[in-house]
Amino acid sequence: MYCQHVGGYLAGEVHDVLVFTFGGDGARSRSVVAGVTVWRLANWTRRRHMPLRAAVEFTRRYRSDARYLNPLEIRYAVAAAVRQEGRFDVLEVPEYQGLGSLLDAAATDRLALRLHGAASLTKPPQWPNPWAGIADPERASALSADVVTAPTQSALERCEVAWRIELPGARVIPNPIPWNPRVPVARTGFDILFVGRLEYGKGIDILSDALALLPPGIRIAAAGRDSPFPEGGTGGERLLEATQGRVELLDSLPHDELKDVVRRSRVVVVPSRWESFGSVVAEAMMWGTPVVASDIAPFREITGHGKAAVLFESGSPASLARAILRVLGDEAMAERLADAAYDHVQRFRLETVVPQLLDAWGVVE
Repeated sequence: MYCQHVGGYLAGEVHDVLVFTFGGDGARSRSVVAGVTVWRLANWTRRRHMPLRAAVEFTRRYRSDARYLNPLEIRYAVAAAVRQEGRFDVLEVPEYQGLGSLLDAAATDRLALRLHGAASLTKPPQWPNPWAGIADPERASALSADVVTAPTQSALERCEVAWRIELPGARVIPNPIPWNPRVPVARTGFDILFVGRLEYGKGIDILSDALALLPPGIRIAAAGRDSPFPEGGTGGERLLEATQGRVELLDSLPHDELKDVVRRSRVVVVPSRWESFGSVVAEAMMWGTPVVASDIAPFREITGHGKAAVLFESGSPASLARAILRVLGDEAMAERLADAAYDHVQRFRLETVVPQLLDAWGVVE
């Protein structure tokens, strides 16, 4: 959503915007959507899917590490875009898989890196370090970028600690959220709504254990793609087991449909173990629904240290269950919380945040 929000805003301000994303159909294509040029890339999953030149470079650089298949396709797509449309004034990439270190320096005047979280920190502890035995390309990207931004101070500090470096020139600029009016809506939908991938990092097992502690009769839903768990099974299966089948699995919803579901729910629950920002939290605040979220550093930052959401002890199902019951049991308090959250989240509006990004990138309006 970051690319969609920022790209759409910049296109509306008459900037030429290109977005590179994966289409999943095995072929590269180019189109223009709402003023934004979108390059949909081939989704390589095996070396045999790659052109010979790409397969040779992949093998030389990364042995047989399949994590690099798609990033290398981005390298070639960016080069193709430069040939067709000229060099970029600014090219922003995430640190994910060291994309910045893959791109040709001749492609852009300024390479901007948007930090989200070192890969070695975002996987379950029993999963191996993805960069074991080779130089960490994400660290290399951070050191070589012309501009570094992060959505929260905690995300920046976490990367610095993981990579054992300091990034004194990095700027903290939140992820932008489109403005929405505060619309009174009857909360006749779900009592508890989870939004996000049903995975370990999002705390689905914590939520499952918390739901097992709640009384029956509570309407529960999860909106997001189901995902496997390290020890087997999926997040959706855990939710169904904990609630004896009472949870409704909605899968991923279109944004406007999700907005309506959130607005009609009584509380949005975000039990993540770690996030770099927390767009689900911010959007629920903008859409006027009370939030219960884990007490992790990024959520403390974006909620004013709990002034705009109820924070529970991270990793504790019992604490989460108590926080949910507190919101569901006091409608007046819940609405006061939603009002405070709506006022607080205005600082993340597109028209406030995007000019900060342009300034960091060195773009003169």
